[in-house]
Amino acid sequence: MAEEEAKLSDAPKQLERLKRLSDGYAAPDREPPVLHVFRMRKSRLYTSNAYVLIRGFARDASGIAEIRLNGRPVKQSAQYFSSQMFVPRAGTTAKIEAVDHFGNWTSLKFDIVREPVLRRPRPRLETEPDEILEARNNVSDTVFRGPGIYMVLMGGTAARHVIKMPTLEKCRTAVEFTDNAACTFFEGG
Repeated sequence: MAEEEAKLSDAPKQLERLKRLSDGYAAPDREPPVLHVFRMRKSRLYTSNAYVLIRGFARDASGIAEIRLNGRPVKQSAQYFSSQMFVPRAGTTAKIEAVDHFGNWTSLKFDIVREPVLRRPRPRLETEPDEILEARNNVSDTVFRGPGIYMVLMGGTAARHVIKMPTLEKCRTAVEFTDNAACTFFEGG
């Protein structure tokens, strides 16, 4: 109760302060906000992902009223902001705008460059398969030629090739060269 009365007693003082500001007794803010985007180099932001998190800060003596990224409001906490944005493979341009409480604004335009992902080179396949067997309709129709390690290459949902391999290690190395294969051991039967 005492806190509420204290707030009410401060209300006339705050109202008087606002009147002085509006009557020109205090000089209005004429300076635009300061805007900064983290990780930007030479007006470019680099990413290797389809989405980039754009983070930075906006500062102004009168406070920041609003921040926008490409015309859309951005979530801000104190003086910091962050927003996620889709980046097409060809890259894109972004524009950040900040407006203070007196209507002064500043903007920052920059390119977002999507760099290709560097994949680690695959090991060379230094072995020749012992024998390649064509799968007729599926693996059960294929005649395995004796016990051994076989690599099964899939074509959609059905097996298309069965390759007899000299060792399990070489079979696993060969599997790294395809998106749809597996090693199996056939005991015979």
